[in-house]
Amino acid sequence: MQVSAYIPCYNAAGTLARAIKGLKEQGRVVDELFVVDNGSTDESVRVAEDEGVRVVRLGRCMGRGASRARAMEEAKHPLVVCCDASVELPAEFVGMAERWFEDEKMGAVCGPISQKEARGAADRWRGRHLFRKEPEVRESATLFTGGAMVRAAAVREAGGYDPAREHGEDADLGRRLVERGYKVVFDPKLVYWQIGSNSVAQVLERYWRWNRAQGRMGFRDYLRQIKYSVTVMAREDMESADIGAALISLMSPHYQYWRDKRR
Repeated sequence: MQVSAYIPCYNAAGTLARAIKGLKEQGRVVDELFVVDNGSTDESVRVAEDEGVRVVRLGRCMGRGASRARAMEEAKHPLVVCCDASVELPAEFVGMAERWFEDEKMGAVCGPISQKEARGAADRWRGRHLFRKEPEVRESATLFTGGAMVRAAAVREAGGYDPAREHGEDADLGRRLVERGYKVVFDPKLVYWQIGSNSVAQVLERYWRWNRAQGRMGFRDYLRQIKYSVTVMAREDMESADIGAALISLMSPHYQYWRDKRR
């Protein structure tokens, strides 16, 4: 089957060229590659055009759901690779992912994000608490589309990405794929790489988005998170003599509670 690939982008001029390069250098060459620009105000569009990649412009920032929904409308081929603008896919990613779709009920497959090096406490915390390693293949897994492949027909049957969602659009689609009898698989061999570093604020926001954004955080949840941050997260940090990361762990439940009340 032919394969489309897209990169959703918002103000990612610093990493976009590497993300594009990763897709261009796949051992299994993709048949179509384009960028969906979500109203960037930096040089992202110029970077994509300099790389010779077609750019679909949304005109203004409309959120992750709108970017992915538009990408699926634009994609011409039966299989579609999703690659965030801040990550780089290794050369074997597309070929390995494509094998899963020999099963006609395969709706989506995704892999774990990792980092090659940590440049500060925020990166170390990110690697330890955000990019946790899971060694086994899992079916009915949560869909993460930072690095993933989906079957276009299955996505359409499930109703597509919800364009109104600012976050959680991938997990929402994954749930609907499973409800319709499609498989959503996590393959630990489909590792892809984070490009660059994050600030403390960025990793805390990312942790909230990945772990708490789909529900509401009551006061009891807040207390449980405080306990978890002390007895599990900060403890892991201190076992590595990483005081900076431990401080981020202790900040995490307070950020999550504040972020939940702010939305």
